[in-house]
Amino acid sequence: METTFRLDLDDWNAFLKAVKARGAQIWIVAPMLFIVMALQIASDRRLRLRFQFGGIEAVWPHLASYLLPLVLVSVFFVAISYFQKHQLKKQPMFAGPITIKADDEGVSGTSISGRDTFFWPAIHKIIETDAHFFVLNAPQAGLIVPKRAFASGEEAARFGAFLNDKWASHQPEVAPIAPPQ
Repeated sequence: METTFRLDLDDWNAFLKAVKARGAQIWIVAPMLFIVMALQIASDRRLRLRFQFGGIEAVWPHLASYLLPLVLVSVFFVAISYFQKHQLKKQPMFAGPITIKADDEGVSGTSISGRDTFFWPAIHKIIETDAHFFVLNAPQAGLIVPKRAFASGEEAARFGAFLNDKWASHQPEVAPIAPPQ
């Protein structure tokens, strides 16, 4: 069985979600920084005295010195995310068509950057989602096969059944562990 397609960033994001890859996530880091900042502000005696005797105008420069690092770190994480996606678009896997072929030996992917073949015993896991098949040769590495690459839903279903049947037939038999004597 063979199909040809082009990857896009949605395919890559679906792959990261399927293998539960975690990157730098601003919604985790920013609240922690905010809590640390709030604790520092609450423990700053000079700030409380300035606010008590001068109002918000007296403490604004001091508060800004606490807020500026939080804003800079937030901008940094947003910029990293943007530039990672921008650089990812330049990778060879997004530059041209990819051909995936599944046969009795294994699953191979051919693109302008080369060819990868995963033999059935080397395949770690096969994940099927609503829109993709992921053939993993390691916990977070493998081939992405979007279902849109097939002419019909039935053809995609046949491909998925073929993957699962072949992979299951090549899984090693594990002997039970003998109890200690």
